[in-house]
Amino acid sequence: MSVANVEYHVVRPVDEGPYKQFMTALFAEGLSVLPDRGTGPTDEQWSEFFKRRRSEHSVLFIAEHEGRLIGGGGVGRIEQPNREHSLSLGLNVAKEYRNQGVGRALLQHTLRWASAAPAVERIELEVTANNPGAIYLYESAGFSVEGVKRHALKKGDLVLDIVQMAIVGSDIRSPKL
Repeated sequence: MSVANVEYHVVRPVDEGPYKQFMTALFAEGLSVLPDRGTGPTDEQWSEFFKRRRSEHSVLFIAEHEGRLIGGGGVGRIEQPNREHSLSLGLNVAKEYRNQGVGRALLQHTLRWASAAPAVERIELEVTANNPGAIYLYESAGFSVEGVKRHALKKGDLVLDIVQMAIVGSDIRSPKL
């Protein structure tokens, strides 16, 4: 199933407030697939996040349906010496729009952007092992499991493994999606 009339675009200054609200609501759900956020980013941290996502090496796509922000996904350059060829991926979709193709479309837009970006040789992500839908989506795009961090995340009494995945080299240029 897929949602009709969803618009996808690179984040703009006008999207910043709605995106912050979207992410706040997402973390308020208390999903076991997301780490606890604590107090959340400061305004300065949000400003830096948006600035980085509009750079040559990073992007954030927004999904909107009927004027409402329903998802976001993109990649950010890993700012460490010897890892600048790598990007880190994140995707999030509003509860009532999950499993309807929004995440897949955000991933397609992101991979298309990354295939044209300079010097991108690796895209990596982490996903909790109790999120089989996300793991399936990433595998269907060509991501491979590289390892599992056992008991890496605790949410109350729940202990979760984190699955590390990546897509590299020519697979970035021709994703399976």
